[in-house]
Amino acid sequence: MEEDDVGSNQYPKNVINKSNSLHAGILASRIFDVHWSNTAKGQGAGGGTKLEGDGHNLGSININDNIITAPNGESDVGLSIIHNKVRAFWSRGQGGRKFKGIFHNICENEITAENGSTEVGLENFGNINYNCKTTSIKESTKVGLERISHNIYRTPFVSFSCGGWASLPVLVFLILDKLLEPIDHVHFAAVCKQWRSMSKLYNQATQRWCNKQLPPMLLIPNQDDDHRRVVYSISEGRVYNNIRLQVPFSRRCCGSSHGWLATVDTTEQGCPMVVLRNPFTKAKPIFLPPLDILIAKYETSYHEHYVRKVILSVDPTMNPENYVVVALYGRWPMLAFIKSGQNTWTYPSPNGNFSDVIFYKSKVYALEAMGDIESLDVFSSDYNPSQPPQLKPRTPFQPFQPYCFHAYLVESTKGDLLHILRFYALIDGRFRHGAGRRTTHFVIYKWVFDNEDEGCIGHNVEVKSIGDEAVFVGDNHSISILASNLPGCQPNSIYYSDDYISNYPSLEGDEPYDMGIFNLEDGTITQHYSLHSNSQRAIWVVPPFNGLFDML
Repeated sequence: MEEDDVGSNQYPKNVINKSNSLHAGILASRIFDVHWSNTAKGQGAGGGTKLEGDGHNLGSININDNIITAPNGESDVGLSIIHNKVRAFWSRGQGGRKFKGIFHNICENEITAENGSTEVGLENFGNINYNCKTTSIKESTKVGLERISHNIYRTPFVSFSCGGWASLPVLVFLILDKLLEPIDHVHFAAVCKQWRSMSKLYNQATQRWCNKQLPPMLLIPNQDDDHRRVVYSISEGRVYNNIRLQVPFSRRCCGSSHGWLATVDTTEQGCPMVVLRNPFTKAKPIFLPPLDILIAKYETSYHEHYVRKVILSVDPTMNPENYVVVALYGRWPMLAFIKSGQNTWTYPSPNGNFSDVIFYKSKVYALEAMGDIESLDVFSSDYNPSQPPQLKPRTPFQPFQPYCFHAYLVESTKGDLLHILRFYALIDGRFRHGAGRRTTHFVIYKWVFDNEDEGCIGHNVEVKSIGDEAVFVGDNHSISILASNLPGCQPNSIYYSDDYISNYPSLEGDEPYDMGIFNLEDGTITQHYSLHSNSQRAIWVVPPFNGLFDML
């Protein structure tokens, strides 16, 4: 027999005998034996080779009382099964063979590994729940969950006292395994304490969302308590009031990058100092050295808005010894950067009047207020702090059109460098130092690099549509995502927050903040959240999955 995909969709008590073939009773792209009380046998002597083996993927998505037998070198035995008994044998070859055994089993499993088999029942959260019995014979290793040889154990994993859905761990684990997006796991964990515990254990065991980031959320003041900030999901239209964030409520956030927020404190000498905080983790704040003292001492009444924007090259939590911070600061923003471990900022030259900055292809690209782009190599091995590097012009002169007061640089999901112009109209036909203005539309250009001169941009092309992408701009590190990966997110759109800073902040009005969603296809603007300017501004944040999960 050389059959593949042997099985049926019929009634309980199926018996599948499978010689020299593959996929006996497994739910892969087809459904086989999805009923109760099945027996699947596979024999891999001499035929049915796949994935290096002699018969693989023996089992089914059955519910109870399955017996899976896999002699002579099979792997992936008992895939996605509950309440099953599995035996994995290996008596040929050198050093045994890797058997995954129980893959997604939860309760009452019995695992036997003989003759040097390794990693039996180890994959993902195999055998981490109630009453698992594991037997290791003849120096088999890693049997069950991170166990060493010769272990026999029976362990209660989690004990639930409440009734109803929260007391159904089997269903909980199955549901978690079917959830496709990280945000869905956050929703799941928010149901009750028991589900949160199960979700946390699931993610610790599987590492499925390790270092994953969630979609952008809006950090806003809490409506019931302006001394606390919360996150707002734009895709759900929901405020997460149960997430407690460690954010100074009275300080303006001058940057949001890789899950970290930047605020400005003042030294004893009255100089502005950037502080990096991760509101989603227990990481300690990072206090950076004071910025340009010679300039700052003349700006004491302006410290709240002195630092315009701060971005990070990487997450300092993941790369504590190798990250770079770039800041735009001053009334006519200049650029400074500092590397992890340094005690002073570096001030490149020439320098001044920048609108935005981005890390792109291992360089820093800074956008001047009049449209020119300059680059800076902060990662060069020849870098010498005593000799400030030069900012190099990379584009032809590109003057802004009238009433375009701001612009951004963002890397698309395809790796293109986009230049986004933001246009304003003045309310009542008069300019009041930033008050009374509203965004009317955006224009996007894609910069095309000159292949003959690495890093030099030859020309730009106007982009009428960004397709499935959604761009998020404001005081944050500008980012672009695929809208199709975030249910409820509007594609071909720009999500913007109010990031305008007047050089005369005391003269600003009290109108609602200028926030919304601009649709590139029809030019319309809709609102994603309404926030009055008598409170702290909103800023886009991209929480790490583990961080937001732990805040519940």
